[in-house]
Amino acid sequence: MGRKTMAVVVAGGILAIWVALFGGKAVFSDWNPTLGEPVSTDIITPVRFELEYSREALDSLRNLARVAAPVVLQLDSSLRRRSLAELRVALENLGADSSYTAGIERNDYYGNGIIDMEALRAFTSSDSVVVVHGDNTRTHAVMQSYTDIREARASLRRVLQPAFPEFAESLADFLRADLIPVPSATDSAANQAANRVDRVERVYLQGDTLLRMGGIADHEFLRVFNAMNSAASYPGPLRAAARLIPPVFIVVMGIAYGAKCMGKVLTSPFRVLLLGSIWMLALVCTGLLWKADPGSRVIAFSVFGACMTAVFFDSSGVYHSWFLALLFSALAALGSESPFTLFIVSALPAISTSGVFRQVSERGISLALLSSIAFSVLVYWALHTMWIGPGYAFNLGIVARLAGVPFISIAIARVLIHPVELLFRVTTPLTYAGLLSDSHPLRVRMRSEAMGTYQHSMQVAELASAAARQLGADQDLARMGGYYHDIGKLKQPGMFIENMTDQAFYNPHDHMDPYESAAVIIDHVASGLKLARKHHLPQEVGDIIREHHGTGRAMSFLVKARKNARPGEVVDERAFEYPGPPPRSIEAALVMTADAASSAARMLNDKDEIAQAVKRTIQEKDAEGQFDQCGLNRSKQEDVWHVFMDILNRTDYERVKDYPVGS
Repeated sequence: MGRKTMAVVVAGGILAIWVALFGGKAVFSDWNPTLGEPVSTDIITPVRFELEYSREALDSLRNLARVAAPVVLQLDSSLRRRSLAELRVALENLGADSSYTAGIERNDYYGNGIIDMEALRAFTSSDSVVVVHGDNTRTHAVMQSYTDIREARASLRRVLQPAFPEFAESLADFLRADLIPVPSATDSAANQAANRVDRVERVYLQGDTLLRMGGIADHEFLRVFNAMNSAASYPGPLRAAARLIPPVFIVVMGIAYGAKCMGKVLTSPFRVLLLGSIWMLALVCTGLLWKADPGSRVIAFSVFGACMTAVFFDSSGVYHSWFLALLFSALAALGSESPFTLFIVSALPAISTSGVFRQVSERGISLALLSSIAFSVLVYWALHTMWIGPGYAFNLGIVARLAGVPFISIAIARVLIHPVELLFRVTTPLTYAGLLSDSHPLRVRMRSEAMGTYQHSMQVAELASAAARQLGADQDLARMGGYYHDIGKLKQPGMFIENMTDQAFYNPHDHMDPYESAAVIIDHVASGLKLARKHHLPQEVGDIIREHHGTGRAMSFLVKARKNARPGEVVDERAFEYPGPPPRSIEAALVMTADAASSAARMLNDKDEIAQAVKRTIQEKDAEGQFDQCGLNRSKQEDVWHVFMDILNRTDYERVKDYPVGS
């Protein structure tokens, strides 16, 4: 499965899980507003819901309703008659004539009825009354429609004062309230009034804005927000799952990444430092963005981290950028008000973008830019429209942020690639492309100054890259190692037999001491390393230059030294050994074997002889221990031999008689 296909599958899988779990309703199901903090987006209700009074407020309203409920009064007409009769008798006993008492009665101090206002105010503030008559009819009125007992007695005293100044006070007391409170009926009316109090404080309709972006989440907003979530029928476990997904991802992806990828990162302290620096920079940028603009708290710089990781670390089928984009998104989500939303909006664009950005070509950068912006905007839009509905007015401010952050991320990544290569001694596909080009200065120089070495290097590159493809190693690195392993020969190109146009006529080594010849030949490794540093070749290529002869020997000159040695003279064999070390990577080992196989094949014409010579060369390298540190075991050596023979048998190599193998 290709990288792009896998990116689509992973991104689609995460989105499918989200839809399956939340049915398109995860925007607020995971949101956790912080008291006293501004909200990062408009909070728009997706459902119609009713906001109920708090328990304290509802109890208070019900108490007010009870107090304001009408008082039930029973009209006692017999009490009125008894009071007037007793007053009449008292007046007659004091000597009042019948006309005086009749006048008193005609004043009708009772009117509609007399109430004891002070007694009623002790337990009610209501102005409403319900008067129950003797025939059980009811009259609804206000208290002001009736006479207070104190007013009635005061009025009677004023009338009695002239005739009975000493007895006016006691005579007025004969008036008594004829509207008697009925406690049981009054309590029943109060309870009915309390029960009629509506629990609903306010009704919100779908699409109503609860709080504008930047508004402060106070206690009242939290109460409204919780009522909305309750109306949306979020079960507790679902809300818990939405908030738990990021930390669960951190644990799962951390374990998976450590098991599959960390071994490849820990090969160099520079690589560890680089990887940490990339994601620390992404984290710092995210923090600065959130601090400067609270409206961006659903966005993170995961695209930057994923693109940089893809360029410097994604190879050989190991997708560091995907693991770390998921890890970073989950970590950033823990600091967001809406963790699951940020996780989705951050992770999916990063995964979809890293694969196309990795090659760092103009087309790749353009596609990465379009992909990241489109994914960011579309995912956020999908979250909100599926949650709120088609009528949701998409916030242009958040669109600008969703497009701007990926754009800035990719721009920063592109600018930093080359400085990071030099600082951390790593190589990207951009550098690979330059090194593999025929226009690289070192390759141009080899073509003009050492054509034989150039052709030999082309052949080694072809053999090594084909073997790397067969073994699942880095083909580009193997090809580059083949191209540049012998650049040290540019120091004295005429001293190497492939550059001697007429070796039969003149070979300088025929007139040189073998020790001197060996020193010149072996020096091409050190000279190559100097040129590699001068031209800023990648560290991996420099390692191949250093290791492509391992600790082998310049055998042709060692044999010559033994032959020329005087009787009893001891040959210093160490003078003919390359400084090494043996190959420490599979690519360096493949360049070593390709170099030796190419040299061996140049001396022979018969295919069987070539096959035997190449196999013998590989076996000799193995016997010398050259493959002990790189993992090129016997099974892989057999695969390499088959690949080499397929190429050598169909390639018209120039044959050079008496080519000094091992030089």
